[in-house]
Amino acid sequence: MISYVPIIDIISKRILIVKDGYDIFCLLTDLLNQEGYGVIGLNFTHPIIEGVLTNKPDLTMLVPGING
Repeated sequence: MISYVPIIDIISKRILIVKDGYDIFCLLTDLLNQEGYGVIGLNFTHPIIEGVLTNKPDLTMLVPGING
């Protein structure tokens, strides 16, 4: 019997996370990396538009802190 393993796409989808808190960023990074996504993190103090244009992510997530 022949079996096969699907080939994983070498170029993973990139997700840019604009974060306020470090803990939630670490949690999201771990979960998304396990699913095969590449994660890029920016702090709200960095220019977000510049980060999007530079990194060209497939998805951008804005994750506010506790006070929104």
